[in-house]
Amino acid sequence: MRPRHAWTAGGLGAAALLAVLVTRTFSSSGWPFNNLWPWLALGMWLVLTLTGMGLAGWAWRSWRRAVAALGAALLLATLGAWSMQTTLPRLGVVRDHEAWFEAHRADFVTAASRGSGVDAATGSRLPDDLRYLSIDGRVSRTDGNALFFAQWTAIPDDAGGFWFSPERPPSDFDMYGMLCTNPVDLGDGWWSCGM
Repeated sequence: MRPRHAWTAGGLGAAALLAVLVTRTFSSSGWPFNNLWPWLALGMWLVLTLTGMGLAGWAWRSWRRAVAALGAALLLATLGAWSMQTTLPRLGVVRDHEAWFEAHRADFVTAASRGSGVDAATGSRLPDDLRYLSIDGRVSRTDGNALFFAQWTAIPDDAGGFWFSPERPPSDFDMYGMLCTNPVDLGDGWWSCGM
């Protein structure tokens, strides 16, 4: 393999790794592109990984080098899947929101237990390890002691997500402009609405 091919493959691999790390960092924070970020990140990761694999296959003609290139591509794919883990619900890949909630119930309970200092108007930022629980990395307190974890937001308003409302069902609770109707009981004071 010529040095320029090695530099090209290495540069693309480094760019793909950087894309993976940036995706993992920003996918749950909503910045800088809000709901568009997961799609941009997925596209960026796919383009970089596939381009790197194509160049590696073209540049490395021996079978040993091809195996090494496939190993590197597998590593990038694994890292990409890890980085997209928090983004999958935003992409619509996970269609069963109740199953997703059940899989992360312990983290929702942890976030709710920290909810005493939640700001009612704009919501409070969740800790870094729990930001993936809502689309914007925040939890809001509305209608008394109910906590709202938005899973999607529309422009300019409206949302849907999970409620922690142990006192009563969140019927007619405000979800950033849209009222909760027909909430689905998830047990132990948890509800799904607008999903």
